[in-house]
Amino acid sequence: MKKVVKLVAIVALIVVVIVLLLIFSPSIQVEGRAAKGVYFSHIISQEEYCINVTIKNTGYFAITLSSVKAIFDAGGERLTCTTVPGTGSWKLMPDEIKSFEFSTDGYTYDLLTAATKNKVNILFRLILYSDDDKSLSDREYVAVLPPLKDLPLVYSGSGYQLEFHIER
Repeated sequence: MKKVVKLVAIVALIVVVIVLLLIFSPSIQVEGRAAKGVYFSHIISQEEYCINVTIKNTGYFAITLSSVKAIFDAGGERLTCTTVPGTGSWKLMPDEIKSFEFSTDGYTYDLLTAATKNKVNILFRLILYSDDDKSLSDREYVAVLPPLKDLPLVYSGSGYQLEFHIER
């Protein structure tokens, strides 16, 4: 009988630990829209990818983020954009949404050339960094970007809905 009581107590403890881990682990929802913009330089203008990403804290507790990194990946050719707040970090409260914008600027041609050469789609990778929770940095939210020619203009107010999956 004592063995049964011990076993039940161990199982109950394991269940409590699992529930607590689920409650206290960060829960993030990432959504994004892609559109086509125009990058103007002093020499030339060219089309560019414009990505608007929203991050929502769907957990029960605030999440502290230190930076957000976006990578446009064309199979070897990469453009990295990092957003760091002026204060060094910020809190994303439960149900709070924060938006970020990333674009390929003058690197669009290089990315398109590499994607054609490598016979790959351009990927958009998003990594969230937190000083409090390193598990966030272990996740990459990845979406395949459609061809630039198929995207609506950024000024039209619409955009192509990106579908993210998580890579670890």
